[in-house]
Amino acid sequence: MRTLIALAAVVLVAGCGPGKFSERASAGKEHVLRYALATSPVTLDPGKVQDVDTHDLLRQVFEGLVDWSEDNQLVPELAESWEVSEDGKTYTFTLKPAKFHNGRTIAAADFKWTMERNLSPAYNSPTAQTYLDDIVGAKEFADGKAKEVSGIRALDDRTLQIEIEEPRAYFLGKLTYPPAQVVAKEAIPDGGEIKAIEQMVGTGPFKGDRFVPDQLVRLLPFEDYHGEKAKVTALERPIIKDSATRVNKYRSGELEWIGLDRQELPTFERDPEFKDQIQFVNRPATVYLGMNPGGYEPFADRDVRRAIGMAVDKEKIVKDVMRGVVQVAEGILPPAVPGYRDNPESLPFDPADHGAALASLAAASVGPSFRSYAWEGKQWALPIDAAAQVQAWRPDL
Repeated sequence: MRTLIALAAVVLVAGCGPGKFSERASAGKEHVLRYALATSPVTLDPGKVQDVDTHDLLRQVFEGLVDWSEDNQLVPELAESWEVSEDGKTYTFTLKPAKFHNGRTIAAADFKWTMERNLSPAYNSPTAQTYLDDIVGAKEFADGKAKEVSGIRALDDRTLQIEIEEPRAYFLGKLTYPPAQVVAKEAIPDGGEIKAIEQMVGTGPFKGDRFVPDQLVRLLPFEDYHGEKAKVTALERPIIKDSATRVNKYRSGELEWIGLDRQELPTFERDPEFKDQIQFVNRPATVYLGMNPGGYEPFADRDVRRAIGMAVDKEKIVKDVMRGVVQVAEGILPPAVPGYRDNPESLPFDPADHGAALASLAAASVGPSFRSYAWEGKQWALPIDAAAQVQAWRPDL
């Protein structure tokens, strides 16, 4: 059976069991899982990755000390175990005897080298300081004021010690991010960015095989993987930027797995051949309309912001605009994120009972007008039908 993943908001996780393949793939000698990428990888290096599609790809190749389980618990990955000092500032990790794809056993020095590479001014990672700057000496090293990160210490081959400046309950969670995922230094002797498939030497369940820019990334199972072995003979990620093309290739049996945009969902739900192949998975994301007090003077008034918030019929947007594939956000954290509360206090939809807030809107001459803003030089479109929201506001404001 093949799988359609509906984007209610979604984390895509590759299913490697033999029951997940099309008849065409299963009938042959190979079990190749073909799962399209919607964009071409921006980088092949975990120290540089920022976008979701690239991270989804590299996550099969590179690993860190710890990871998140399916129920959002921190679990060991390349760390076998760890201890935290009484003051909460020193973490001592015992490493698994895991191997890189080139056959060499990992060592604590590899983690120190990787994190220092990612923090170095010459490498210029866009994310390393965000996730590693709690470590003693990280800021000084990143600023070129120190020769090493003093808070990262390889005590022996299997013992890594990391000291942070202050106790941080979230620090282990930061180590699940790509800048803390270990790479084999011999694959990139100049310490620069990984730019070729043969330089992608990590410890993950898959290793690099072939990369054709804008066409295909092909990964093969790593035979000496320290965890559960992949049940496929290859993982192919064809790069197909057009959504309709991805759908057509799925229908024709050329792909085993795709993500669906919400506008494509009704067609598959009505199709008896495909409706049972749809799976909904929660994605750890929240979409919201923000009001910038610095960009529009009336938004500096709390009553104005409150009145607009109470005029948004979120249930109607979910039902009529988003086709019911998402849920109303009552808080900033979605259900898939640790710390989510199912009963936070939120503004109710109550356009008839604004009182002073409506008076504030009138005084500020606020109306349902929208402007387009550029974000990093590109037009940013919220996955909400703004026209529908404007129409909803007209009677109330």
